[in-house]
Amino acid sequence: MAGASAHSARIRMRSVRVALLLWALASAAPVAWAAGVQTLGQMARAEGWDPDAVSVPGYLNMEKHIPRDFPVPADAHDLTASNAVPFVGIKGVTAEEAEPFYHKMFARLGWSIHKEVKLPGYINFIACPETGWCVNLSAASPGGAVSPPGLNMQFFPRDAHL
Repeated sequence: MAGASAHSARIRMRSVRVALLLWALASAAPVAWAAGVQTLGQMARAEGWDPDAVSVPGYLNMEKHIPRDFPVPADAHDLTASNAVPFVGIKGVTAEEAEPFYHKMFARLGWSIHKEVKLPGYINFIACPETGWCVNLSAASPGGAVSPPGLNMQFFPRDAHL
């Protein structure tokens, strides 16, 4: 009987360790990005507004499904975000800059690129994590195939589109 009791104690300790590990991972700080990268939340604050403040009763300044920790190039500016739908627009990013940046960022995030469209001066990605919200991201350069220039992102639930 003592052997069974010791075995039960080891199983409980493993369960406690696993629970502590899961808690530590869930409460870990957001991903620290390298130089040349900012997040949507950082960008909003740098431009003088709080993405999580209530703008209209029942609505945040930045719609709740727009990930505040989503990476954007550090030189992006003029962030506009919907408070009703998960859509973001940014200026200062060309297709030529966005393509290598997001190939690297999606790989770093562990996201899969499900679709990529390239035209002169235009790039579009549909990329998703394993679970959660995906992004339809497009970037247009001045004088490219699509206008206006800039970076646009529409976030959507993974199972809604794929």
